[in-house]
Amino acid sequence: MKNLFISITIICAGILPIAAQKSVSKADKRGITDMRKELVRDMRNEVSRSSDTTASAVSAAVSPADVGEVDSFDKNVKFMGIAASGVIYVYSSCDPAVLLNDLGVTLGVDDRCLAATNPAVTTTATFDNTARINLPAKANSNILYMINNHSLNWQFQNPAVGNVTALMSYSPRITIESIALNDPAAINPDTGLPMNGSYTTTGNGTKSITQTLVQAEFGNFVESYSRANTVGLSRTFFAALGLPNSVIDELYRKPMTIRLGARVSVRNVPFGQYIYTARFLGN
Repeated sequence: MKNLFISITIICAGILPIAAQKSVSKADKRGITDMRKELVRDMRNEVSRSSDTTASAVSAAVSPADVGEVDSFDKNVKFMGIAASGVIYVYSSCDPAVLLNDLGVTLGVDDRCLAATNPAVTTTATFDNTARINLPAKANSNILYMINNHSLNWQFQNPAVGNVTALMSYSPRITIESIALNDPAAINPDTGLPMNGSYTTTGNGTKSITQTLVQAEFGNFVESYSRANTVGLSRTFFAALGLPNSVIDELYRKPMTIRLGARVSVRNVPFGQYIYTARFLGN
């Protein structure tokens, strides 16, 4: 679930420093607009999912008005495993020789690299398969629940004469894959097109910071934090996407793969590294 306080803080962090600038490029304005749209969409979807009032045959003893979600009421929870990503690096070059010489890094299979060659320009990349968990058929009946952990380390630096604006934006993503989503009735609500076996959405734990740096200013930042879902990848979640019950039932009957990823945007960030892990529970 996207936490309301965190989302508002992110938006404010994006607005206030920018207002202090004399000019903002068109590319930066588009990035800011896209980020705001994403936050608004996620908040709207979360409200929709959390306020679901559809009754379920799982328990006739309670209603959504009583417990909010009858699918999870009085159910035992199972540990389903974990997914741990590689490291997403940000550096001036992603050339293997440069990474090895400058950082002592050799990229692993699930490691990724974003080359921020020009510190004055906002650079963005999306990585959609840095970790995964493969669940067998009928692993869950109603709920697949995630507890997400994020470890972030980035640096802000002003190499220019005069003040500059630095940006670090990290947005975790999840991709759900199943043959059940090949059903023509499985429509992506974000695009209006068929899901074709997979659906990608923003994960839990977005972090975005914009900061004005004076000449020669440098800062190193390290953050580790966890975010727990409210709805999770539950029947309520999939119903809020517009999936019919027939597709949802089949989704829980078939094997399912969940892939972790992230979208990273930086400006005046000479170095960064990001790790995304998730603990999965179910019933």
